[in-house]
Amino acid sequence: MGRHARPKENRLSARILAIIGVVLIMAITAGVTAYFVWPSPQSRRVKAPEITKVTREELLGDYRKGEFKALVPKLDAYLVDHKDDFEVRSWLASSLVLTGKADRAVKEYKTLIDAKPDNSDILYQAGVAMGQLGRVKDAIDYLGKATKVSPGVALYHSELARLLVGDKQYDIALTEWQQALSLTAQNDRYRATIFAEMASIYVAKGQVGAAKEIVDNGLKIDPQNDYLKSLSAQIAASQPAQPATETNRTTRRR
Repeated sequence: MGRHARPKENRLSARILAIIGVVLIMAITAGVTAYFVWPSPQSRRVKAPEITKVTREELLGDYRKGEFKALVPKLDAYLVDHKDDFEVRSWLASSLVLTGKADRAVKEYKTLIDAKPDNSDILYQAGVAMGQLGRVKDAIDYLGKATKVSPGVALYHSELARLLVGDKQYDIALTEWQQALSLTAQNDRYRATIFAEMASIYVAKGQVGAAKEIVDNGLKIDPQNDYLKSLSAQIAASQPAQPATETNRTTRRR
């Protein structure tokens, strides 16, 4: 009896082991399938849309349309393969300023200036941008460099003068305005604006007589200039009334 029981027990054990083996194989197969078929948590994350690379002409078109927010990632994508296209990089820097990304804008302008330290146009753009971002010292530095590289450009002197006035560096600002005036044609009505800017500095310094003379010169060029007319009225109101002459008194008595 005992001798016949062992083979049965062996056959039963073999069947159990076979069943366990099948179950393990099925489990492993299911795991492998799940690994390759079912997405992982990482793969289920929403991916950022890929930026389709566009041509330089398309980028310029978008830049001119003022589509700066949508343009920034396109410019980034373009510059990956065109690192030395500094004009496109200047579009990026400008777009960053206009979309409020100040830190990145500063970084891009520094990259541009490091690459082109004697490019007055880039220095001017950087200076204006730094002024818009409230970084006045940097703006004055860049614009000052632009005027040294290209001293014959009135616009550079004008922008520098405005920043210097804001920084209360009045005497240096007057020098820059005088430079801008000397570079502006005699028949150019912009001279009237320069006279107005200079007169406003003299008013701020309390030099009313000098301010009045400059305002009068400006009004000869552009009698309808609102800024000059406003300054003229301001100067007149600040001057004490002149005592009447004997001739005037006689006229009044009559």
